[in-house]
Amino acid sequence: MHDRPPAVRPKKGIQVQEEDTTFYIIGKKEKGEDNAARDDGLAGSLTEGYAYKAFGSRANGAARPETEEHTYEPGILGEITAAILATDRTPGDAPLHLICTSTFIQKALIEKLGEWEDHAWMGVENAPFIYTLVGKLRKRCAVTTIRKAKGHQDWSQVAAARQEWKDRAEESDPTLQTRIQAGVDDEFNITGMRISSISQAWAYAGIRALKEGSRRRTELRMDRTLVHIERTTERKPPAKEIWRGIKHKDISPSIADFLWKTMHDAHRCGSFWTKIPRYEDRGQCHHCGVEESMEHILTGCRANGQSEVWTLTEKLWVKTNLPWPGITMADTLSTPLRRWRRDGEKRPQCGAERLWRIIVTEATFLIWKLRCERVISHSEENEWQHTRTEIQNRWMAALTKRMRNDVASTHWRNGSLAIKKTKIMNTWHDVLKDRDRLPKDWISKRVLVGIAPVEDTEPD
Repeated sequence: MHDRPPAVRPKKGIQVQEEDTTFYIIGKKEKGEDNAARDDGLAGSLTEGYAYKAFGSRANGAARPETEEHTYEPGILGEITAAILATDRTPGDAPLHLICTSTFIQKALIEKLGEWEDHAWMGVENAPFIYTLVGKLRKRCAVTTIRKAKGHQDWSQVAAARQEWKDRAEESDPTLQTRIQAGVDDEFNITGMRISSISQAWAYAGIRALKEGSRRRTELRMDRTLVHIERTTERKPPAKEIWRGIKHKDISPSIADFLWKTMHDAHRCGSFWTKIPRYEDRGQCHHCGVEESMEHILTGCRANGQSEVWTLTEKLWVKTNLPWPGITMADTLSTPLRRWRRDGEKRPQCGAERLWRIIVTEATFLIWKLRCERVISHSEENEWQHTRTEIQNRWMAALTKRMRNDVASTHWRNGSLAIKKTKIMNTWHDVLKDRDRLPKDWISKRVLVGIAPVEDTEPD
């Protein structure tokens, strides 16, 4: 519900046509060490945009958020900040024409604005800067037009703008950059949800958004994961990138749910039981004599299970000719963010990265299931454990099932949801049994394929 009066606009005044102004709006992603924009939606780079009026104009300038903003759409945020700068540098009674290098601002302000405002901007990427731009445009009494660049004349101006931007940056021009602060005057700020558009789902999401703070356990585990990522990859992604990675489309839904609960430290193990009278013993690992935390279950327990699964996973992974980095709790939670490149190559190994996401998450979930079977299903058998042969068979069955599900997902009956065959072949090629003897298109030819055998050589 709105808790303030609706946004108002001043009465249309006299427009000074002689001051008609056109700005070309350009967004750019700042390249970091890990560089390029990727096709999996994961990014975390700073952003910047450029507003260009005419060659050498004092109104030209670069804009970026006042504070460091991590976004999945850095080029878009750059355009938004540049549009805000152009609006600030144009008199309110002068017609303003914004010519952008993408259609985002045009679609956002014309097609999506009403829906976003009705739902209190929930789930909208870069929302603070979008409604800052909206508020500044509403303060104007002159007409404002927005469109994407088209034709030779527009794109030649865009090229000139990019060159000027580059030259000024190389010269370290102190007047080049302007920091944009998100915010809008109260009289132009619509808050809350429109009553007529509220559904139960939107209402619940709104109430959840009002809840202050987060769980201490969640923050602690997230902080450890972020520190690990920064130490191993020299990247510093935002927390929301971790959350989005847990829901990655390459991770099975049941495993994504397990990882989500793990990040929240919500599983009933370890310290969960130490606070409940007469159940304190459930918090201890009876095999190792220490607290049965999730870290202990996944990477430290000496009972048959985790060590064997990770050994098998390592032996399978090295078939890709990429190094095995070892596994920690933080690795399992940040699996989708791991990047793989071969020595001397800058091109990412997309197939290997997808394989890594699959085999590590499948192994993690299998370890948890083996633990639950040993501790819960066989709780009355103190010395009961899975045999190494059984563990190996379960691990092989899990990966084979996942590989065959991938193959089935390429079928034309899946329509727009079908996965490209090349993506599946690039993922599994290095770890297939008798891969050199398989036909090139082993998916379409209905060839019976399986994972290359990997054995745990230690006896039961």
